[in-house]
Amino acid sequence: MKILVTGATGLVATHYLNYTGKLHDFICPDEKELDITDAVLVENYVTRVKPDCLVNFAAYTDTKNAETQRNDEKGSVWKINVDGVKNLAEACNKNGTHLIHISTDLIFSGKDAASEMYHEDEIYGLFYDKISWYGITKLEGEIALVENSKDYAIIRIAYPFAGSAHTKKDMLHNIIHLSDSNNLNPMFADNTITPTYINDLAKALNRIIKGHLTGIFHAVSHEPVSHYEFAKYVLEKSGRDFSKLEKGSLKEFAQKSGIPRPLYINLDTTGTEKRLGVKFGTWKQNVDDALKLLT
Repeated sequence: MKILVTGATGLVATHYLNYTGKLHDFICPDEKELDITDAVLVENYVTRVKPDCLVNFAAYTDTKNAETQRNDEKGSVWKINVDGVKNLAEACNKNGTHLIHISTDLIFSGKDAASEMYHEDEIYGLFYDKISWYGITKLEGEIALVENSKDYAIIRIAYPFAGSAHTKKDMLHNIIHLSDSNNLNPMFADNTITPTYINDLAKALNRIIKGHLTGIFHAVSHEPVSHYEFAKYVLEKSGRDFSKLEKGSLKEFAQKSGIPRPLYINLDTTGTEKRLGVKFGTWKQNVDDALKLLT
C-alpha cells in the first residue's frame, strides 16, 4: 500500500516509521517538497503521487510560542494546523485518498474531576478562553477536516513517548535528561493526563490503514496520571534518585504564564479498542516497556 506521510521527520512520525518498518510503501517528502500550507502545491503533489492513504503528522506543536499568535489567523500556527489540514482534505477528496490526521487531547477545555474522561464521540467544549491557541488551531483543523473530507480518520494523542531516543526529547526522555543533568524541575501534581505510548499508536494506526477505517479514535495509555507521578515512576523504574523531585502546580503555572492549561484532560479509549480489536497498556506498563527498549 502506498502511504504518503507529512511531517515525517517529527518526533511521533519518526518513531512510527521506525516501528512499522517496510510494512507499507512510505513516501516521506520534506517540508520544502510538500508545504501543506500551499494549496496548489498540495493538490499537484497528491495528484501526481496518488497515494492510497495520507497520514498527516505535520503540525505546529510549540504551545508556548503558539500563544504569541493567539487570534492571528494569518500566523504560521493557524496556517499549518488549520489551513494545511484543509488543503490536505481537499486534495485527498479529489484523488480518492484515505486521509488520517493526528490530533491532540488539547482540543478540549478540561473536565471538572480527575476521574472524568473524554470519549471519542464527545461534543467539543468550545470554551476558547480555556484552551491554548495551539489547542484551538488543532480543534479548528479537525473541524476543517470534517467539513472538507468524505474519507477521513482522526487519531487523538497526548504527551507521546517512546523507548528509543530522538533529537527532540519526548516526555520520558526529557525527565531522564533533566535528572541526569541535575536539573529536575518541579512536576505538576494537580493535573491528570493520559500519555500516548507511540508503539500503541503505531499498532492502532496500522489497523486503521489496513481496514480503511474512518471516524475518531483515541490512542493513549489507560489510567490518568499526573506529570509528577509519571516522572516519579520513570525515575524509580530507571534506577534514578527521585527523592529530590518536587511537586509543582499546573494551576499556578497557567496563571503566571497566561496560557490556558486545563487540569484534567483524559481520553477514553473504549470505543477505539473495540473498533480496532486492540488493547492499549496502562501508563505504567507502557513506561516499563519503553525503558526496556531504552536500555
